[in-house]
Amino acid sequence: MEQLNWYYPENLNEAARLVKDGDKAPHSGGTALIRRGFRGIRSIVDLSRLPMNGIEVQGEKIEIGAMCSYSEIIHETGAVFPGHVLVQSLKNSASTPLRNRITAGGSVAAFPAWSDLIGPLLLLNAKVELMGRENGIFSLPEYLLRRELRAGSLITRILMKNYPHIGLHYRETRTQVDYPAFTVTVIAAPAGRNGVFQNLRIAVVGNRERFRRLTELETALNGKLFSHLDNLNIDNYFPVEFPDRKHGSGEYLKHAAEVALKDMLNLIAGGKS
Repeated sequence: MEQLNWYYPENLNEAARLVKDGDKAPHSGGTALIRRGFRGIRSIVDLSRLPMNGIEVQGEKIEIGAMCSYSEIIHETGAVFPGHVLVQSLKNSASTPLRNRITAGGSVAAFPAWSDLIGPLLLLNAKVELMGRENGIFSLPEYLLRRELRAGSLITRILMKNYPHIGLHYRETRTQVDYPAFTVTVIAAPAGRNGVFQNLRIAVVGNRERFRRLTELETALNGKLFSHLDNLNIDNYFPVEFPDRKHGSGEYLKHAAEVALKDMLNLIAGGKS
């Protein structure tokens, strides 16, 4: 392996200038680099000295610095909103040592198929703030789908609205610390008025499209009585396909995801998170 050049920027402008050409790999928690290996990487930009590790939970907004670890998000967000969907999704993600290392910005930028972070962020209408080749604030789906936004730019912050909600997160795994084959995330208003689904949102991650909001199912249930679930064929509102994985065939994973979603909707209807 060739000798690596390391850069230690002291401010965001310097870091943005270094990564702008796209030939230097940003380094935050290091887990993405370990997973992909160092082939083709000649220079690394260490982000540890940059002011990107604060979390602000205030009123109707949450701002997460890109260098915040999963553990920090769980602790800081959970201290204010114990049932928050980010807490539900990340507290069982990976192992304790990895939760202490994986950063929010690095996780979004790498977006592995088994991500426990992307589903909740999609449902909270998250946006990412970028510096480098691209500068500005972009919606999360736009960032994930546009390759040119990811190349040569740093995520500095993740911004989202703080909706009052009940949150549920399911991860299809064989063991507790296994990577999930897929995740399903559901949020809804914390107390359905007169037993009615309100502000229901559903996301599936790890499918062939990588991620999908089930907007058709959301429309079919929002404003409807919880009892509407008894007569609803969710199969008709689940246009999601999965590749074959070590966890099972694509057909099996699709069935497992549908079963998990049905259970989650029943829990939401029962007021549980």
